Amino acid sequence: MPGQILTCSLLRFQDVAGKCDLCGTALRGRQKRWCGQGCSRTFMKNHRWSWARTERKRLDRWTCTWVGCQERQHLEVNHIDPPVGRGYSFGCWNHQEGLETLCHAHHLVVTAAQRAARKQARQ
Repeated sequence: MPGQILTCSLLRFQDVAGKCDLCGTALRGRQKRWCGQGCSRTFMKNHRWSWARTERKRLDRWTCTWVGCQERQHLEVNHIDPPVGRGYSFGCWNHQEGLETLCHAHHLVVTAAQRAARKQARQ
């Protein structure tokens, strides 16, 4: 978000003056963080939940990623490492590599297992 300082693995050039935070291309004119819309959108697709969710479904070709599942309806996106206590707000927990597309039935199975693992870890 504007003005927000993030420590993010995607922002390799964040501390380099005059360079795009994401790709390191020299900034021109009134550019402040991004060299163009491509880098800005890449950042948003990995941080804003609504963008990240849509991008993950697109990358997974609008299909549940469980082996053998051909479900293409009622798709949901699961955080592989649940954002417990963080909600679905803006943040690095929405990076694409930490998301997976699942049909509703498989999402229920996965989240139940995640919940059980958290419960077991607290005991």
